[in-house]
Amino acid sequence: MKRDRARTKILRTSPFGLIEMTRQRIRPSLKRSVYKDCPCCTGTGVVKTAESMAIEVVRLLMYAAQREGTSRVAVTVADDVANYLHNKKRREIARLEDQSNMTIQVYGKEGAPPEHLVIECLDASGREIKMPLVTGGTGSR
Repeated sequence: MKRDRARTKILRTSPFGLIEMTRQRIRPSLKRSVYKDCPCCTGTGVVKTAESMAIEVVRLLMYAAQREGTSRVAVTVADDVANYLHNKKRREIARLEDQSNMTIQVYGKEGAPPEHLVIECLDASGREIKMPLVTGGTGSR
């Protein structure tokens, strides 16, 4: 251990008769050196479900409906999220279209990451209405 550059502490003997030692880490772990963080989950190991993303999309659509002059909104999400929106949230989206007098189009993008979300708001003349970022996720809003 004298030749080891890492700081080492030798602790007491455990109840199982083992000598406990701690050793300072000198360089990154082998796992950290060989692998990189997942671009979909940004290293957390989890991504939102289709249902959770659909709820986020509906919330953003409600926000867009409150913006002055919005006449059309196009949303691009992963395929499974688009399917969920078309099948399970269609009534909510239709009600929102009627109440706010705007058109909502939902597009699925094959092979997109699970949290992919691009939302585009347009006014009656086709000019884009900027929506400030209101949640986390990927894509532009």
